[in-house]
Amino acid sequence: MSTAIHFFAIMETNTSHPIRAWFQKWGLVVVLSLALVIIIFDTTMLNVSIRNVVHDLGTSLRNVQWAITIYSLVMAAFMLTGGRIGDMYGRKKLFLIGVVVYATGTITAALSPNVNVLILGWSIIEGIGAALMMPATVSLILANYRGRDLRIAFGIWGGTAGATAALGPLFGGYMTTHFSWRWAFATEVIIVIVILALARYIRDPRTHDASREKLDYLGAILSAFGLGSVVFGLLEASQYGWWKAKEIYSMGDIAIHPFDLSITPIAVALGVLILIFFGFWQRRLHRSQRADGLVPLMNPVILQNRAFSTGIVTLTILVLAQSGIFFTIPVLLQAILGLSAFDTGLALMPMSIALFIAAGLFSRFTGRFHARYIIQLGILISFISAFVLKSEFSVDMSQWDLIPGLALYGFGFGLIMSQITNLTLATIPLQFSGQASGLNTTFRTVGQALGTAIIGTILLSSLLSHVETGVQDLVNIPEAMKPQLIEAIEEQARTFGNAEPGDTSNIPAELLPQLSRLQYEAIVDSNKDVMNYAAAFTLLTLIASFFLPRDAEHEEMAAAGASLTDPVAEPK
Repeated sequence: MSTAIHFFAIMETNTSHPIRAWFQKWGLVVVLSLALVIIIFDTTMLNVSIRNVVHDLGTSLRNVQWAITIYSLVMAAFMLTGGRIGDMYGRKKLFLIGVVVYATGTITAALSPNVNVLILGWSIIEGIGAALMMPATVSLILANYRGRDLRIAFGIWGGTAGATAALGPLFGGYMTTHFSWRWAFATEVIIVIVILALARYIRDPRTHDASREKLDYLGAILSAFGLGSVVFGLLEASQYGWWKAKEIYSMGDIAIHPFDLSITPIAVALGVLILIFFGFWQRRLHRSQRADGLVPLMNPVILQNRAFSTGIVTLTILVLAQSGIFFTIPVLLQAILGLSAFDTGLALMPMSIALFIAAGLFSRFTGRFHARYIIQLGILISFISAFVLKSEFSVDMSQWDLIPGLALYGFGFGLIMSQITNLTLATIPLQFSGQASGLNTTFRTVGQALGTAIIGTILLSSLLSHVETGVQDLVNIPEAMKPQLIEAIEEQARTFGNAEPGDTSNIPAELLPQLSRLQYEAIVDSNKDVMNYAAAFTLLTLIASFFLPRDAEHEEMAAAGASLTDPVAEPK
């Protein structure tokens, strides 16, 4: 401890020290990237620890899934509000408050005696902390870097995000396997301490006097309920169905299924209506320029910026496609190869390494290439990688067979992440940066929710279809026995081998290996179908990317944005 203090004291007194000089310039990116690490770790590492959490807390799989769902809901619901509060009262202040709130939630989750306390600590408290940190993270980068440095900063930030998403299962699997899932949460407190120790490197230049501005509480409520309702509906699609109710949704004793509809279209439609009203309310506030200082939560002018609007659309579709890769590969590795949570994370390492290399490399060479072309190259590589991976899917595959496809996908995704955030947000005036980054992160969250819902539904429906087709094609089994076989194999396949195989006493022993292979083939074929959809979404991303501005247009937009002021944001 004394050595560490002596080290920082030397850096403080010796301004020519190379490490201090480096930290003076890039320390901010280090601090903000560390915050990104703990946020993304939480969204990925718990997925590989669900069984352990269920057993340890004496709860059900459904309750832990609810914890994951509520975390996404809270983040999406409060992201816009967090961005606006940062613009009003200071991004650094809000960021550090978010870090402390997040740490409180992490400690609560690590010590939780039951699932209710886990939901309170992880889903709610940490979700609010993340909603305060994330918009401030992007805003602070925008406020402190320009030109090539800004591209490098966002390249590091984006590369860290992608690599952390891939490494999260490895870290969570290791901690859960060798220690406990509680220690996976507890280790985040160490990162929080480092962030607070390096807080001196956070610089927050203010763009205008916000002393007379007031928070739009009605807008905050509308955005929270609207976004929360949309994300909730998307997340529940896999269980309750996209349109017709596969299962009746109930709130207490009240069953919600009008006209036999699933909760998904009801919740999404309600959310969209609320968001439409929110949009009208924001436009009215912006035009009225109220004397009482009440300003809109989100300035409508932001969405008129072509770089921003096309950027968030491209990013949303991209994240939706990404869900196909990140969701399918772990399922396949654990179901076909029987890998543990830790070994699954280890198998994904080629993707993580390639992603980090590409993001770091091309963030430094962006001045020589058009950012839009780098993004499109990354999308094209990701598109090709989907078919490379699909070609290696088989019952007899090994984890080594997937290395080329994973590395290719990681490299392509790294190219995209090195450019997309800078291209989307660099043209936004600084006084709107919190609102814009909050909206950007909100769209990313909605894209993840939509991707998980769509990919999960496709995987399950395709799986059941392949099982039924495979059993019906068997000619050496009596027709009367086939429905029983379909039900037993579907249950096995649906849980990827974790359920009891059902009653097989009437099935000849020589047929059991054939049925087992049929189950594995159904899992492989359904994952191949998912990769087709992932490739289709990636192709949509490529089409959307053609609307992104070229470098010359982007520079003009950035120059125009830097000189733009908002009448309602000016002090009265």
